[in-house]
Amino acid sequence: MSRTKAFLYNTAATALMQLVTLLAGLITPRVLLTAYGSEINGLVTSVSQFIAYFNLAEAGLAGAAVYALYRPLAEQNHQAVNGIVAAAKKFYTQSGYLFLALTAGLAILYPIYIRSETLPFSMIGLLVLILGTNGAMEFFTLAKYRVLLTADQKTYVIAAATTAEIVLSTVVIVTLAFWRVPIVGLRAVCLCALFLRSAILWRYCKRRYRFLNDRVPPDNKSLNKRWDAMFLQILGMVHTGTPVILLTLLLKDLKLVSVFSVYNMVLTGIGGLVGIFISGLSASFGDVIARGELPTLQKAYREFEMAYYAIISLMYGVTFVMIMPFVQLYTAGISDAHYNMPLVGFLMVLNGLLFNIKTPQGMLVISAGLYRETRYQTVTQGLIAVTVGAALAPVFGLPGIILGSVVSNIYRDLDLMFFIPRQVTKLPVQKTAKRILLVFVRVGLIILPFTMIKLNPAHLSSWGLMTCLTALYAALVIAITALFIEREEHRHILKRIRNLKGATIMITKPQGKENCCGCGACQAVCPHHAVTLRPDEKGFLYPEVSTALCVGCRACVRTCPLDAAAEREISGRLTEPTVYAAKHRDSAVRRSSTSGGMFTALSDVVLEKGGSVYGACFDDNFNVCHRRAVTKQARDAFKGSKYVQSTLINVYWEVEKDLNQGRTVLFTGTPCQTSALMRFLTPHAVKTERLFMCDLVCHGVTSPVIWQAYLAFLMKKFKGRVTAAAFRSKELSNGGIGMKIHFFSTLRGRKGSYQKSFLTDVFFRLYLDGLILRESCHRCRFAGTTRPSDITIGDFWGIETSKPEFDDGGGVSLVLVQTEKGKALFEAVRDRIDFEKSNLTECLPRQPQLKSPSERSSKADIFWEEFFSRGFSYVLKKYTPAGWRFSMKKRIENSAYALLKALHLVSFAKKILGREEKEPDD
Repeated sequence: MSRTKAFLYNTAATALMQLVTLLAGLITPRVLLTAYGSEINGLVTSVSQFIAYFNLAEAGLAGAAVYALYRPLAEQNHQAVNGIVAAAKKFYTQSGYLFLALTAGLAILYPIYIRSETLPFSMIGLLVLILGTNGAMEFFTLAKYRVLLTADQKTYVIAAATTAEIVLSTVVIVTLAFWRVPIVGLRAVCLCALFLRSAILWRYCKRRYRFLNDRVPPDNKSLNKRWDAMFLQILGMVHTGTPVILLTLLLKDLKLVSVFSVYNMVLTGIGGLVGIFISGLSASFGDVIARGELPTLQKAYREFEMAYYAIISLMYGVTFVMIMPFVQLYTAGISDAHYNMPLVGFLMVLNGLLFNIKTPQGMLVISAGLYRETRYQTVTQGLIAVTVGAALAPVFGLPGIILGSVVSNIYRDLDLMFFIPRQVTKLPVQKTAKRILLVFVRVGLIILPFTMIKLNPAHLSSWGLMTCLTALYAALVIAITALFIEREEHRHILKRIRNLKGATIMITKPQGKENCCGCGACQAVCPHHAVTLRPDEKGFLYPEVSTALCVGCRACVRTCPLDAAAEREISGRLTEPTVYAAKHRDSAVRRSSTSGGMFTALSDVVLEKGGSVYGACFDDNFNVCHRRAVTKQARDAFKGSKYVQSTLINVYWEVEKDLNQGRTVLFTGTPCQTSALMRFLTPHAVKTERLFMCDLVCHGVTSPVIWQAYLAFLMKKFKGRVTAAAFRSKELSNGGIGMKIHFFSTLRGRKGSYQKSFLTDVFFRLYLDGLILRESCHRCRFAGTTRPSDITIGDFWGIETSKPEFDDGGGVSLVLVQTEKGKALFEAVRDRIDFEKSNLTECLPRQPQLKSPSERSSKADIFWEEFFSRGFSYVLKKYTPAGWRFSMKKRIENSAYALLKALHLVSFAKKILGREEKEPDD
């Protein structure tokens, strides 16, 4: 799903949730006030706030886990996701027990310190335990799902589950309050609503994240920001909880707590409505930051900041005008406490406005994980709120406590206004300062006429009408000021709003995934940063174009190597490729290579001239990616076959930079990647005389999701973590088809960790049978002897037959020299290799990919349906030798094949049984 679509889904779901929350927030307090009085309402508010403070037992875990999940989710790294989720589950469980212990302590101490005229000592303690149980359930059931969905920009799922919980809880409260059920029993029954939310999230995550396995070894290091994130968590609690805590501890007035809760109910509702417009944006910005897309970040942030400040100007301007008429109507008929306090209303709205002014900057603190860098400022803000509020409370009462929060928010607004441009966006501070000043100008203009007009609605309906008229006036003020200030920026925002139909998959015509190879050249060449690569459900990358940023220049289409108009002719191309069988003279090099070590010979020549080499390697989480090397040690990571699609993030620009600096460059990759690189460089007028392109005889690229699922399967089976992987191990006879995996395991009954290796071919079975390849690989336009590169290398399958005297069992490379540049490069490595000239007739019989693309299995669709519905273990057993059904089927097929072969019916056997000779390639 694109960022735009995620934003729309999150906004719509959050809007519904906030609307339901607002209605429930209006209904529930009124019901409690009417049925149980101000003291009980204040008691519930006070206890709930104390218990909310116990959430500090979480110690910033949510923020740290969400931040840690941004990159692995963006890269579809299921192994890393499982490790982080397992660590989050572990720490949440520990925190849950601490939370229960704190709740038990509060249940004993609170009734001693606070006396109630309505509830006895024991009932207050029981109420504390019931409200605490509600909080504890978050730790034990919901937390790990909540952080995963938040990081994956799926807060709409959380919003939907929360909406269901709120509706059920409100129905229970209204029904039981009508029958005057004691408050303790009412709150106990309300717990069923939380179980409903837990069930919804559990069910969704089980279906959406089938790879999820929280029993793998936890990645504790990934959550090293949790203690820093705790400071930001403390800040949120100080802002929301300080008034209630100070009122309870210093003034000991539960009725005054009830008064505060009514005003706070209004501001919470307004804050919730404001939150609609930022729902899921933290994860979206976190995704952009994790990808290093600074221009995209700057453009999106500028537009968001301006739009957000316009929204809060309208909402808080209207709230300043309408809060007191609402409170007077809402508390009409309740005489056990004084609710008409205009100064409190003014300070509460001002505090809410100041708190939300820093939201754009505070959101980037979370997105960028800058918890440690802001912890001292966070502590300072909290101390200001507590100390100033405590100092003013005895003199000014509730207004003094709120004033402490106002001062603390002013400090934090100024701090973040300078911090974020310097650390994250690299944008000028003056723009943000002018926009904040404009907020107060707009709010002042909205309030000004109503200083001379007294609003006194008789009913909530008339209050609603007055609010709508005030909002229309406020919108007019904002529109007029927008015409004179930042007019061009507002025009861009209106264009983005008109284009909020969402980003679409940008695949060249004819439409279809089979016409996109995932090279990423379209993203690299786009001058407006409108194209972003996104993984689909199989983990393959596909481009998405933002309709708000795209100007229709079609640079992406012209660069696509699969475009119908793609020019395949390369200057200096030979009439027919020259074919060689080659092997490196150093036996050690050949042992560490997949075939004959030809890549090492070619790259050594380039590196020794001070050049750079680009190739595919594993990252720390065993995703395959392209990287740059300028030393032989770094280059060695590129050796060996990798059958998973690699990502070329930033590689296009790095190659361009190297060439512009006069470096010699060797780029190795699949033929579609080499074609994409050349087409990227052509419009940039980059001189390519020093660029040597080497492609591989490619069978196709496999699904990153299946690869990560396979690694997760191994880790679960051996209770360890993978440390190295070789797709083609020469420890098998004749360098055969086999994979060698190294991992550290802590199997039961053994002390410490040990390293274990094993050879397997089950992953290859899925690969060779055409079940897990990218769709475009089955229609590859480069599957032939004429390639978009200077040199093509691969395994010389069949060398033992065509040139038995040259084959020594250590591996032989097939080399196809395509251009004059390729010929010059081959001449430069002649002294490093043994070689014999060959021809296409000798190499084609065992290299089907030099004739046609890999065939797609007729069972591929069924395979993927079963993988998504039943998991990796099931398809592994069904489609590979790992399962007895597969083994039995293959034994029967082999017996039938042997019988038909003995009867000299080989061609008939191949036709009936689908038996073909298949070999993996480099």
